[in-house]
Amino acid sequence: MSSAIIDSPAARHDPMAGDAAAPAADIDAAMPAAETEPAVVDAAPPGPPPSLIRARRAFAARRRRQQVFGDRADLFGEPAWDMLLDLYIALHEDKPVTVSNACLSSGAATTTGLRWVATLAERGLVERIPDPKDGRRYFVRLTAEASALVERALE
Repeated sequence: MSSAIIDSPAARHDPMAGDAAAPAADIDAAMPAAETEPAVVDAAPPGPPPSLIRARRAFAARRRRQQVFGDRADLFGEPAWDMLLDLYIALHEDKPVTVSNACLSSGAATTTGLRWVATLAERGLVERIPDPKDGRRYFVRLTAEASALVERALE
C-alpha cells in the first residue's frame, strides 16, 4: 500500500518517509550524544591583496620596458620607485632583499642604486639590517610607513 507522501519524488529519497519512518524521539535516543565539537572546515586561503598584485604587474611591466628599450631604458628611470616596488613585493612574500639585489631591482647602475638606498634610508622609507651570518652584507626592507605609502600609491 502506497501513500501520496511516499509517491512524491522527494519522499522516495527520504528514508524517514512513509511506513519506514520512525519517530524522531526514538532515533535521537538511539544515537549517542556527540562528544566533540563539529568539525570546522577551513575556508580557502585568501589570495594576495590587490595592492600586491598591482605591484607585481607594475614591476614586471617596468622590467619589460627596460628589456625592450635596452640601453635607452634610462630615459624612463625611476630607480627609487623600482626599489620600493621590489621591496614591497618582497615584504609581502616574506623574502629578504640584500642591498645588492635592491640596487639591481632599481634598473640603474650599482652606484646609482647605492645612492638611492642611502637616500631612501635617510628619508625613513627603508631600513638597512646587517646580515647576522656575514658582516659584509646588509639587507634592506621597507619601513611600515613606506609600505603604507606604496600601498596607497597602488590603490
